[in-house]
Amino acid sequence: MRVMGIDPGTRIVGYSVVEKNGNRLTCITSGAVRTNTKEPIPKRLRVIHREISQVIEEYEPQHAAVEKVFFGKNIQSAIKLGEGRGVVLLAAAQKDLEIFEYDATKVKKAIVGGGRAHKSQIKFMVQRILNIDKEMGDDESDALAIAVCHCQNYIAGIL
Repeated sequence: MRVMGIDPGTRIVGYSVVEKNGNRLTCITSGAVRTNTKEPIPKRLRVIHREISQVIEEYEPQHAAVEKVFFGKNIQSAIKLGEGRGVVLLAAAQKDLEIFEYDATKVKKAIVGGGRAHKSQIKFMVQRILNIDKEMGDDESDALAIAVCHCQNYIAGIL
């Protein structure tokens, strides 16, 4: 089973494709789509859609695991995040992927064992679980964590 993990946004979108064979998890690819913050939102959303669609086309995951929107105090940030999420959900739906959504606390608990884990702890554990030694940003490691969380939950039937 191949799972695409997506950490949505409008500035940076983290993505990953993780493969599960038996008890073994392997990172097939991971990275980040970075948009030009000086461009208007519609152009940035088009870039995100195109890039995520290309990753799906190339690596052919069966599932997409996406982080749910976290609503903080800034409504404008929440709206922009929702727009970015909508575009990645559309890209996945257009390729007929099964889509699953996870709260950040559930992802953190699956990876580190606690829902209040710091990003550095997530990154450390994801690198150990997937045997990755490359440098990566928080968005990329979050996307990997979301994919790993889905693999653990889907196989265990805890959806």
